[in-house]
Amino acid sequence: MRAMKHIILALCVLCTCAVASFAQTTTASDGFSTTEFRELATRAEGVVDRNQASTSALEILRSDLFRYRRLALGEQESHARRVATIQKQIVALGAAPEEGQTESLEVAGLRIELQGQLAEARAPLIVAQEAYRRADGLVGEIDTIVRARQTSKLLELNETPLNPVLWWPALEGLSKYTLAIVGEAQAQWATSSWRALLKNRVPLIFVLVGMGVFLIGPFTRWTLQRLEGAGDTTLRTLGNIPRLLVSLASFLVPMAGLGLILFALIIADIFALRGEYVLRALPAVGLSIFGANWLAANLPQGKIYSGDVDNKAMGLVLGGQRTIRILGWGLGAYFVLDAFNQGAKWPTSIYAVLTFPIICLLGYGLFRLGRKLAKYAASVDRDTEVRSINERTLGLCVWVLYLTGLGGPTLAAVGYLNAALQLVFSATLSFALASALFFFYVLLVRFVGKNITAENTPQGLASVPNEGRSGLYRVALGFALICLSLPVFALIWGARQADISGLWFTLKEGVPLGETRISITDFLVFILIFFIGYTVTRLVQSILRSSVLQNTRIEA
Repeated sequence: MRAMKHIILALCVLCTCAVASFAQTTTASDGFSTTEFRELATRAEGVVDRNQASTSALEILRSDLFRYRRLALGEQESHARRVATIQKQIVALGAAPEEGQTESLEVAGLRIELQGQLAEARAPLIVAQEAYRRADGLVGEIDTIVRARQTSKLLELNETPLNPVLWWPALEGLSKYTLAIVGEAQAQWATSSWRALLKNRVPLIFVLVGMGVFLIGPFTRWTLQRLEGAGDTTLRTLGNIPRLLVSLASFLVPMAGLGLILFALIIADIFALRGEYVLRALPAVGLSIFGANWLAANLPQGKIYSGDVDNKAMGLVLGGQRTIRILGWGLGAYFVLDAFNQGAKWPTSIYAVLTFPIICLLGYGLFRLGRKLAKYAASVDRDTEVRSINERTLGLCVWVLYLTGLGGPTLAAVGYLNAALQLVFSATLSFALASALFFFYVLLVRFVGKNITAENTPQGLASVPNEGRSGLYRVALGFALICLSLPVFALIWGARQADISGLWFTLKEGVPLGETRISITDFLVFILIFFIGYTVTRLVQSILRSSVLQNTRIEA
């Protein structure tokens, strides 16, 4: 959502770095202040020892320490290069004379001067190393405290939502907050200044709402009908690029319509603080519902697999579409209820009662999805008794869906609300992300002209063709998508942004191996050179095979 903002910010950072380089800032010491760091570290040590600060305050303190740790590492590398240069100069002078031996006065004077420079250069290096270790230790202590709090919150035992005593207060709290939102809108409507301001905006608001309703309703319905009514030779196959591009309209168009309606509500300025929480949740609600519709529409419309001559397994697709939409509506309902809770600040008992039906709905959807996958796995005939890696992975996914579908509602019924929410919410989002990644993988493979259909696999769902000459690129593409999605999966399952940034910093910093460091940059350069070499080799082989070897008896 913030991609454009991040791009603009990155361009500003690059421009700033360019200006700084023209200003000839020779060292990193301009950004690292030893005095400021020691004050920050002393304050952080006191906060860690007392362990009374809020988690948000600890995260802010950690970000400051993380910044100084990065600056200290840069300072350390800068001075280490200077020390290494001076040491090379001293080595070039040769070994120092032993007792009873002399060397020229010029060399002796130069040796003494270089030794003084070495001692002077080592002082800031030692300070930077000490600062780095101190900052790194404090960051680790803060991470330990935050993780302990997260674990304690996750395993917190609350009142069971099955207690009938809590049902009426929960319904009363929900109705009161809903009426409070309506009351805020009515109070705003009764304001004469607001009505006078609204008169100038009414035409624009009506246009935006009308366009939004049209995009969400008739236009999206027409797009889905086009996809369902397309013939097998046109847009029916999943791997077909035109169908995938057209299917994106069933997701992007209603999202655009929801954005227009949201913009109209913001212009109208009819909601106060309570309503603002709901407005902020609407994009996530739309993403859940419209994204589920998009995923459901992209399930295979023809035969499930090539061996299904009579198309007996078509019911699996229809049931899978309903299940995906159930999960989407469940996620949307959770986002709305969470927005209500942010404004109302309900007690945990009330929130547990209100979220329990949503947890049960998501759990039912996950369990039902596992049953559909299990039936599909059972419907495909195997030529051998040995299970392939795809079948084993599918079986593992089935059991994970079973456990999350049953475990979430069970935990919530016992009273472990946070654990139940984390389980079903993360599992649902992981399924959605994995599905979206697979569809984009198919689109990218099709974009480079690869054939991805195979025997005894879902139509359009096969990932590896029989030809092996381009398999390396498909494997590399899948590996790249998996690597790019790992941070998102980690965030879904409870990792903090600080954990991701810390891991990335460690990868950039590299792993010490003797006197050198192997970083992720070195690894990426190696992969790039390997693929360039592989591409050039295949190109030369193709040229030789088509132009030279066909006129000889030499085989390629």
